[in-house]
Amino acid sequence: MWVFMNDAFFSAVEHNKNPDWVMVRARMAGDLERAFQVDESEVLETTDSDYRFRISITKHELNAAIASYVLNYLDYDNFKGSIDPADKARYRAYTGVWSEMLEYQEKEYGMSDMWKKYYTERYGTENVTKVEENSGYYGSGTYSSPKQTVTGVKSKMVKTTAQKEAEKYGAMLTKGS
Repeated sequence: MWVFMNDAFFSAVEHNKNPDWVMVRARMAGDLERAFQVDESEVLETTDSDYRFRISITKHELNAAIASYVLNYLDYDNFKGSIDPADKARYRAYTGVWSEMLEYQEKEYGMSDMWKKYYTERYGTENVTKVEENSGYYGSGTYSSPKQTVTGVKSKMVKTTAQKEAEKYGAMLTKGS
């Protein structure tokens, strides 16, 4: 299970030696301490696996920590907006996952009405098609309409505007030049 909190990310799997326990792993220092209110000394740091930080806790402790977060800290109506603006690296990582999952959704079900409305307001048409596959700062893909192609554009002023649009609407743009 992957869990994204606005100040912590962790992966939880059943412990390989005890089915009543879980191994909780994190990539960043401090995430386990914030999510589970454990002391730094309780967290094992290792460079011998893909997740650098880990703790072993019972499934009941995992359940209690997630329930506590929901009851005490889930007070926002937009998850991306709840991430500390000073934590730019976490924001970029989370929005990268968000973008990949949006692309996954659109491949399965097509573009949502919300995105059709956004592109109609922005470009004058909902007939927006993906024209290029490319991994970029705001996610994957480049979108175009008959009026304009959005590719991360060449002008710094326009690029800044495009980036602001992307942040406001979660638009998926590529880095461009």
